[in-house]
Amino acid sequence: MSGKVVVTGMNIISSLGLDLKSNWENLTEGRSGVRKIRLFDASENITQIAAEIPPEFEEYSRQYIKKERVAR
Repeated sequence: MSGKVVVTGMNIISSLGLDLKSNWENLTEGRSGVRKIRLFDASENITQIAAEIPPEFEEYSRQYIKKERVAR
């Protein structure tokens, strides 16, 4: 084995963005992806902050999910 590595692509999905460019820009500008929880009512929880992924993720992810037909 030669020990060589080939990187064919990079991406990241985090609370700072849905792609590598957005994440890097937000990170280098000192932004934080941690904020008050919005996905559900966390008022009864001890912790009310989290690093949630952006709300646009739902739409973004649809292009990668293949829906299969279910025979009935």
